[in-house]
Amino acid sequence: MGAGVLVSLASAALRAHGITDPSAHLFLAGTSGLATIIVSNAPLSPVDLATLHAATTNLEFTALLSPDREAASPVLRQVVQASNAKDIVALSHRHHMDLTPPTDDRPFFFNQLLLSELGSVLGAREDQTISR
Repeated sequence: MGAGVLVSLASAALRAHGITDPSAHLFLAGTSGLATIIVSNAPLSPVDLATLHAATTNLEFTALLSPDREAASPVLRQVVQASNAKDIVALSHRHHMDLTPPTDDRPFFFNQLLLSELGSVLGAREDQTISR
Protein backbone atom coordinates (compact mmCIF):
# COMPACT_ATOMS: atom_id res chain seq x y z
CA MET A 1 0.00 0.00 0.00
CA GLY A 2 1.43 3.38 -0.93
CA ALA A 3 2.26 5.87 1.79
CA GLY A 4 -0.45 8.23 0.51
CA VAL A 5 -3.12 5.54 0.93
CA LEU A 6 -1.80 4.71 4.44
CA VAL A 7 -2.11 8.35 5.44
CA SER A 8 -5.53 8.62 3.78
CA LEU A 9 -6.82 5.55 5.64
CA ALA A 10 -5.42 6.72 9.00
CA SER A 11 -6.80 10.24 8.50
CA ALA A 12 -10.25 8.91 7.58
CA ALA A 13 -10.27 6.64 10.65
CA LEU A 14 -9.29 9.53 12.93
CA ARG A 15 -11.94 11.81 11.41
CA ALA A 16 -14.55 9.05 11.87
CA HIS A 17 -13.69 9.21 15.59
CA GLY A 18 -14.22 12.97 15.76
CA ILE A 19 -10.62 14.13 15.35
CA THR A 20 -10.59 17.23 13.17
CA ASP A 21 -6.79 17.57 12.79
CA PRO A 22 -5.31 14.15 11.99
CA SER A 23 -1.87 15.65 11.32
CA ALA A 24 -1.27 16.00 15.07
CA HIS A 25 -1.94 12.27 15.52
CA LEU A 26 0.18 10.74 12.74
CA PHE A 27 3.84 9.85 12.33
CA LEU A 28 5.09 8.12 9.17
CA ALA A 29 8.64 6.91 8.61
CA GLY A 30 10.08 4.84 5.81
CA THR A 31 12.89 3.52 3.69
CA SER A 32 12.89 2.95 -0.05
CA GLY A 33 10.80 -0.21 0.30
CA LEU A 34 9.01 0.03 3.64
CA ALA A 35 6.84 2.50 5.53
CA THR A 36 5.63 2.41 9.12
CA ILE A 37 2.81 4.58 10.38
CA ILE A 38 2.03 5.46 14.00
CA VAL A 39 -1.55 6.55 14.68
CA SER A 40 -2.56 7.89 18.08
CA ASN A 41 -5.96 8.72 19.57
CA ALA A 42 -4.31 11.66 21.34
CA PRO A 43 -2.07 14.22 19.68
CA LEU A 44 1.54 13.05 19.71
CA SER A 45 3.38 14.77 22.55
CA PRO A 46 6.86 16.31 22.30
CA VAL A 47 8.20 13.29 24.24
CA ASP A 48 6.46 10.89 21.82
CA LEU A 49 7.92 12.76 18.85
CA ALA A 50 11.43 12.84 20.31
CA THR A 51 11.24 9.07 20.87
CA LEU A 52 9.91 8.45 17.35
CA HIS A 53 12.57 10.66 15.72
CA ALA A 54 15.33 8.92 17.71
CA ALA A 55 14.06 5.48 16.67
CA THR A 56 13.73 6.65 13.06
CA THR A 57 17.35 7.82 13.04
CA ASN A 58 18.56 4.67 14.83
CA LEU A 59 16.81 2.41 12.31
CA GLU A 60 18.01 4.51 9.36
CA PHE A 61 14.48 5.43 8.32
CA THR A 62 13.38 8.85 7.09
CA ALA A 63 10.58 10.75 8.81
CA LEU A 64 8.01 11.29 6.03
CA LEU A 65 5.19 12.83 8.06
CA SER A 66 5.40 14.26 11.56
CA PRO A 67 3.40 16.92 13.41
CA ASP A 68 6.58 18.86 14.21
CA ARG A 69 8.16 18.87 10.74
CA GLU A 70 7.30 19.68 7.15
CA ALA A 71 6.05 16.61 5.26
CA ALA A 72 8.64 14.97 3.03
CA SER A 73 6.17 15.03 0.13
CA PRO A 74 3.59 17.63 -0.89
CA VAL A 75 1.20 14.75 -1.66
CA LEU A 76 1.41 13.42 1.91
CA ARG A 77 0.85 16.94 3.27
CA GLN A 78 -2.18 17.40 1.00
CA VAL A 79 -3.65 14.02 1.96
CA VAL A 80 -3.40 14.65 5.69
CA GLN A 81 -4.82 18.16 5.26
CA ALA A 82 -7.79 17.00 3.16
CA SER A 83 -10.89 17.55 5.22
CA ASN A 84 -13.24 15.08 3.57
CA ALA A 85 -13.66 12.31 1.00
CA LYS A 86 -14.39 14.81 -1.79
CA ASP A 87 -10.98 16.45 -1.22
CA ILE A 88 -9.25 13.06 -1.41
CA VAL A 89 -11.00 12.25 -4.71
CA ALA A 90 -9.87 15.61 -6.10
CA LEU A 91 -6.29 14.88 -5.00
CA SER A 92 -6.50 11.45 -6.61
CA HIS A 93 -7.39 13.00 -9.94
CA ARG A 94 -4.76 15.73 -9.62
CA HIS A 95 -2.01 13.18 -8.92
CA HIS A 96 -3.36 10.44 -11.23
CA MET A 97 -3.40 7.81 -8.49
CA ASP A 98 -6.08 6.50 -6.17
CA LEU A 99 -5.46 8.04 -2.75
CA THR A 100 -8.87 7.13 -1.34
CA PRO A 101 -8.85 4.96 1.76
CA PRO A 102 -9.67 1.29 1.14
CA THR A 103 -12.98 0.04 2.48
CA ASP A 104 -14.82 -3.27 2.49
CA ASP A 105 -16.60 -2.06 -0.66
CA ARG A 106 -13.29 -1.00 -2.28
CA PRO A 107 -10.61 -3.29 -0.84
CA PHE A 108 -8.22 -3.31 -3.81
CA PHE A 109 -5.80 -0.71 -2.48
CA PHE A 110 -2.93 -2.07 -4.55
CA ASN A 111 -4.56 -0.79 -7.78
CA GLN A 112 -3.53 2.83 -7.31
CA LEU A 113 -3.19 3.97 -10.94
CA LEU A 114 -6.38 5.62 -12.17
CA LEU A 115 -6.83 3.77 -15.46
CA SER A 116 -9.47 6.26 -16.56
CA GLU A 117 -6.65 8.80 -16.65
CA LEU A 118 -4.03 6.70 -18.41
CA GLY A 119 -3.67 9.27 -21.20
CA SER A 120 -2.93 12.02 -18.67
CA VAL A 121 -0.39 9.85 -16.88
CA LEU A 122 1.39 8.98 -20.13
CA GLY A 123 1.27 12.61 -21.21
CA ALA A 124 2.78 13.72 -17.89
CA ARG A 125 5.50 11.09 -18.27
CA GLU A 126 6.30 12.32 -21.78
CA ASP A 127 6.50 15.91 -20.51
CA GLN A 128 8.93 14.82 -17.78
CA THR A 129 11.04 12.89 -20.28
CA ILE A 130 11.19 15.84 -22.66
CA SER A 131 12.17 18.31 -19.95
CA ARG A 132 15.13 16.23 -18.77
